[in-house]
Amino acid sequence: NYVSEDGAVVNMRRDSGMEPFLINTSLGWKDLELRLIYDNYEFKDSLSYGEPPADSTQWVRIFRSLMGSAKYDFHLTDTITISPQFTAQNQYPWELKTNPGRGNRKIEYDKYDLDVPCVVDFNENNHLLLGVAGYVETARAIDTSYYGVSPGVYFNGSDHVSYNDIAGYAQYDLDTKWADFSVGGRFESHS
Repeated sequence: NYVSEDGAVVNMRRDSGMEPFLINTSLGWKDLELRLIYDNYEFKDSLSYGEPPADSTQWVRIFRSLMGSAKYDFHLTDTITISPQFTAQNQYPWELKTNPGRGNRKIEYDKYDLDVPCVVDFNENNHLLLGVAGYVETARAIDTSYYGVSPGVYFNGSDHVSYNDIAGYAQYDLDTKWADFSVGGRFESHS
């Protein structure tokens, strides 16, 4: 049993439950790699952050994700390979369904990444990596009644927010008999 500060008692044996569900698949064919992940983590309990509601309604917390990626290795020559990878994800992080009158929380989050690295193998001891990467991420408020605000103003006066980033990077690796050396850099621009 759980006893809150105000004396409310909750039997955790029958009033809590976790229902995780995960599918993680991948497929590879020659130089192509595909991956798909679906994750639905759901947790039910009557504690509601340590303050059990008077009507003993179970609160439900959900973290649902769908992610996919595709990568292909283009072998331009025996020593030069370009391997673009695209990743997309959609999430509802920490969705909250409470008892009547307390409000709910539901935010939709999307992110799209593109990474295009190029590896030049001069020989087995000399390697150069050059690339560009970027992403766009957005979030949209669907239900923010738990916080007592309208979804239309949740993100600083709006129902949505977005960010983006672009980067260029380079790294040179030299493997010697006595030591391995690496030097590199990265430049990023954020929104």
